Amino acid sequence: MTWASRTERPGGKTSPEELAAAAHSSCFAMALALKLGENHTPPQRLDVAATVVLDAVDGSRRSPRPV
Repeated sequence: MTWASRTERPGGKTSPEELAAAAHSSCFAMALALKLGENHTPPQRLDVAATVVLDAVDGSRRSPRPV
C-alpha cells in the first residue's frame, strides 16, 4: 500500500477506508432500525452516508476517523 493509493483515485476500486466507512454506516443503520422497531416505530426506509478522512500527521498515516 502506498500513500498515493490511499489519497488519489484508486482506479475504480474500493479502498479499505471506503469499505470501513460503508461498514460503519450500515452498522449504524441496522442498530437504529432495531431500536426504532423495538419502539414499535419501524422505519420504512433509512438512508445513510459516511465520509472518511485520512490524515498524514507528523509523517505517519492515521486510520479513518469520524467526521
